[in-house]
Amino acid sequence: MTLRGYGVLAISVLAGLGSVLFASNFLLTICAFLFSSLGLALIWMGLHKDKVSINRTITPEYVYEDSDVLASLDIYNVVTQCSIRDYFDNGKKTTRFFLNRIGKDISAQAQYKFHVDRRGLYTIGPLIVRATDMLGLVANEYSIPHETQLRVYPKISDIALPKIPLRSSEQSRHMDRNASTLSDDLMGLKEYVMGDDVRLIHWKTSSRTQELFVRHRERQATLPLIIILDCEDRSYADRDEFDSAARLIASMSYASTQQDIPCKLFCNDNGEFLSTHQVIMDRLAITETSTYVQSTADSNRLLAQFDHNYVFVTGSHGEIFSSAILTLRLGPNDISIPDTFNMIPLRKSFECSDFNTRIKQWNAHASLQSLS
Repeated sequence: MTLRGYGVLAISVLAGLGSVLFASNFLLTICAFLFSSLGLALIWMGLHKDKVSINRTITPEYVYEDSDVLASLDIYNVVTQCSIRDYFDNGKKTTRFFLNRIGKDISAQAQYKFHVDRRGLYTIGPLIVRATDMLGLVANEYSIPHETQLRVYPKISDIALPKIPLRSSEQSRHMDRNASTLSDDLMGLKEYVMGDDVRLIHWKTSSRTQELFVRHRERQATLPLIIILDCEDRSYADRDEFDSAARLIASMSYASTQQDIPCKLFCNDNGEFLSTHQVIMDRLAITETSTYVQSTADSNRLLAQFDHNYVFVTGSHGEIFSSAILTLRLGPNDISIPDTFNMIPLRKSFECSDFNTRIKQWNAHASLQSLS
């Protein structure tokens, strides 16, 4: 019974006692009426034991950080008036609906909206139904084990990809050692072969190297891009900084997909390679920092078998990864600070708070060849 039902029961008992003590027919009538109401309510609930059926749908299909989510409930078989509670944000928040009796063959729909601030895997549900009679005297509460897993993805921004050499790491290191003696315009040139247009010979570079080089105007084959995510806890100042790294990688993966550049994600917490954009996004939605990660030597051994361009993403306390041609270190307020290891050095140092601006500066001054 509900609190109202217990109140009615208490009043009916007091009225019955009063009718006996004071020989009052009026109190006896009240006692009989209240007991009858309780009895009818119990009979009503006994005849309407059918449970409510509910289907939940979530829109949009793909949910990103700092966005609103709409939950829709399709409700069937409401044969008594009832209230429905639905939990979300892993039980931290709840919403409640009140429904009147609508019958077995009629459906009702309820909707509510909630906001998600951070990426992650959230549980919506279970649903708690509390059915009552028309007077609210008797209640039957039960749970519907209908839970929905909501995956919230890192927010994607429209960014420019950093330009990196389109060659293997060994070739890149060879070119780097000669960066002080070779012209920057060597990037984009190729050795002359029979049949090349002699008008495209780059005489300045050819005279310096004692070999013929021609301007290469065809699109060069692009090596796949591997983004290495540093998952070590001590590399990041706080949780927000790691979230910034996840957003940066999500944006780079999306940009690679738009430019038809093969892209993989390598996480040093378990040495896992993820090959498609959707799988990368699924991992970024739930990954967190770890106290124990793979050693640099183990990671290098795993990466050595691939002929890729490596970009390393770490926090403000992270170190430069030796196998990566570019390290992007996240700083305060989403500032990405590009560093290099064994690379053509940056001509200048830059200070800016926008990742896109910094990457454009990197592309303009690092003497690296475009991915696109």
